[in-house]
Amino acid sequence: SIALVRNVQLLSGLKKMDVVLQPFELSVSIEKTIREVENIFLNKNIVFNYEPPAEEIMIQAEPLIEQLFLNLIHNSVKFQFGDKAIIDLNLSASSEDGTAIFEISDHGRGIPDEMKAHLFDRFKKKDLKFHAGIGLSLVKELVDRYNGTIEIKDRIEGDHTKGARFVVTFPGRDSGS
Repeated sequence: SIALVRNVQLLSGLKKMDVVLQPFELSVSIEKTIREVENIFLNKNIVFNYEPPAEEIMIQAEPLIEQLFLNLIHNSVKFQFGDKAIIDLNLSASSEDGTAIFEISDHGRGIPDEMKAHLFDRFKKKDLKFHAGIGLSLVKELVDRYNGTIEIKDRIEGDHTKGARFVVTFPGRDSGS
């Protein structure tokens, strides 16, 4: 409930906040978020498959970017039922233009193709029940704020029932964004 209220407040105030971007190192935020999620889900055995990159991966962002990672990682744990969750994280940068690529995959029930196009919409009716979608709406707003993109894919291509994969890209720090 606290996270939902925080997300609603942040989402409603985001448009009023000036965008003040600065160089931001992504692996530090991801590692901090992993620890935070572990503290949220104390009764769940979470396996994070993540190897931080050897080099720093910098983008233009602000501390709010941590909310983006928190919402994606939190959802990936939350939607894996049972007492265990497996999360695959990958952070890399394109050698061509420095584009940062963050991928998160879960081993949950996945997202049917017909839902993928609407997953970032707030208050969208899904499966005859309302899903607030505040967290993913916030993720999309933040990705846009940092001139990035986000895609929803199947963890195993062609079989959505094996989990979801989110791919977020951000322009590199020196790309003039």
